[in-house]
Order: sequence, then C-alpha cells, then structure tokens
Amino acid sequence: MIPDALAKNGKSLTVHLSDFALRLLRELHALTGRTPFVLPHPKDSKWPVTTSVLQSSDPFTAEFRAVGEKEASAIR
Repeated sequence: MIPDALAKNGKSLTVHLSDFALRLLRELHALTGRTPFVLPHPKDSKWPVTTSVLQSSDPFTAEFRAVGEKEASAIR
C-alpha cells in the first residue's frame, strides 16, 4: 500500500501483486537482507541501485556496447 502522504495525488493506493511477484520479492529480500530497497546499491545498502550500475552489470548491454565499439572503430 502506498500511503496518502507519499502518493502524488494525495490518495492512498493499494497495489495488488501476483503470487509470482510476491514470491520473487521474498526471495530478493532473503538475498539483499534488511534494506528498504528492493535492489540496494552493491556498495552501500543505504541507497538504491543506480541505473548505471544495472546497465554495467547487464551482460546483454555489455555485449551490445562491445559490438558497437567494434563497429565504430571499423568505420574510423
């Protein structure tokens, strides 16, 4: 539930999650420990993970970036 004090429109909101989503969140909580974030920053769990950390750890993004760099160097 998102309390009215934190909602943009000032009205509380109940977010219904599937059984799968709840199971996934419980598994993440077991891995990340006691932090208020679903994905805490790997170096400081007092902060959420940043987009740049997620992008640098994504193997597809890293591979895509490497292919792009090879193509760019071939054009030069």
